[in-house]
Amino acid sequence: MNQSSYYHNLIELLKCILALVLATSAALSLESFGVNEINLILIYLIAILLTTLETKGYFWGTITCISSVFLFNFFFTQPKYTLEVSDPNYILSLFLFLCVSFIASTLVSRLQTHVGISRRNEHQTHLLYEISLGYLNISGTANIFEYTVKSLNELLDYPSIIYPVKNTSELKRPYCPEILSSKHIPENNTIALWCLTNVVPCGFDTSYFPASKWKYIPIKSNDSVFGIASFLCGKKDITHEEMVVIETILSQMALTMEREQMHKNQESIRMEMEKEQLQGNILRSISHDLRTPLTGIAGSTNLIMESFDQLDKKTILNLLADINTDANRLNQLTENLLSSTRIQEGKIQLSKQEEVVDDIIYEAFQRVEKNKKEHEISLQIPDTVITLSLDGKLIIQVLVNLLNNALIHTAPTSKIVLSVYRENNYIVFSVADNGGGIDQITLDNIFEPFTTTPGKNADSQHGMGLGLSICKSIINAHNGTLLAFNNEEGGATFRFMLPYQETVKNSYNASIFPVNKESYNENTDITNK
Repeated sequence: MNQSSYYHNLIELLKCILALVLATSAALSLESFGVNEINLILIYLIAILLTTLETKGYFWGTITCISSVFLFNFFFTQPKYTLEVSDPNYILSLFLFLCVSFIASTLVSRLQTHVGISRRNEHQTHLLYEISLGYLNISGTANIFEYTVKSLNELLDYPSIIYPVKNTSELKRPYCPEILSSKHIPENNTIALWCLTNVVPCGFDTSYFPASKWKYIPIKSNDSVFGIASFLCGKKDITHEEMVVIETILSQMALTMEREQMHKNQESIRMEMEKEQLQGNILRSISHDLRTPLTGIAGSTNLIMESFDQLDKKTILNLLADINTDANRLNQLTENLLSSTRIQEGKIQLSKQEEVVDDIIYEAFQRVEKNKKEHEISLQIPDTVITLSLDGKLIIQVLVNLLNNALIHTAPTSKIVLSVYRENNYIVFSVADNGGGIDQITLDNIFEPFTTTPGKNADSQHGMGLGLSICKSIINAHNGTLLAFNNEEGGATFRFMLPYQETVKNSYNASIFPVNKESYNENTDITNK
């Protein structure tokens, strides 16, 4: 007997002695007032019931019953203060009292047991309810397995682990509690694999592999097996109540895994549908964007070939200019498509070298000048020559896309300002207009692929919505930042900032319409109308 059991039994014995002493004292006191023996014996019955309640078991209740009979005989039957019985009726009374005491003690003890079971069941039901609620708010396969292992080990006295299923014949490394040493968990458990293959419980106290210390239970739902739960039983088998808890938790886990699997399937279907829809939109957009300039080129060339002798030189030159414009549109579309493909494949590569910022601005301006028609485009560049390490071809593509975007989405008489200036350790490029601005919903997603808005010009190209997305990717690749916002006095501004290391003294005039309350000193202002 260990020390804790010794002290526990000593305390129980003291409870019995105290109950008997109190009962005897009370009976002696009542006897002095003339209370008869029939009533006095009931006091001992109360002591027996109280002892049974306090000591929680049959043994101490039985000891109290027997002791009560002897004490009553010693103090209250004739001759007193001896264990002799002079009246045979007392023998029958004491025997009946002993029987009643045993029955009462047994009933109270059983009632105690049922109360204890009810409390445990209530507590267990509450815990299972809390666990069930936890499954409703959890997602992710790893989180589900970890939560199940944690719940099992909190409710049971057996260390529990779960092997996730890799495929129909393989298991992954199990999820296990920290208290269980990893050296006790085999990498490739053949019994667990057998349980996976046959989908029946096995291991300790079963018909299959009964010598094992572990008990294995498959976690399944319908025809799907999600894992193998294992319990280290040692020499003690799992009780029926514990098995109910295990089955409840594992069934909840299986339902959650089914829900997770269904969600993944739905997400996969949704993504596939979006992919097909996106492909359809791309094909329609490409078809439209290719057909419009090709139709113009075909019409102009047919007119020249069929009526060459009747057309004057000026008309032919105008037709050739239109052909050139449409060809440039096709070239810009091709560049955007190729850039979009490289970005999606993660193959965008920068060919950086020192470039003069003025040259970048002028090259971008020249590429869009022929498309401006009635628009007014102003250039604002610093007096000081600034060189910057960048991929000139890609930055020009960004500026051309931003300028074309402004031409398409503003009225023909609108003003557009292309400016460059230094701000702290950055060189800032800005394309601002005084058009109608951008609505907030579009502005929030302006750099997402395939975000489009109707153009303001009757003959403008609607576009695929790739230009700004490509600009964003190119600027990010340069470790820069691209922003879009509406101006306080109308219109919109697209501005990107590239890191700059050298110190250059710049000066600017104020913009023809403010975009962010910044003041510009005197600068070179080239206006082309």
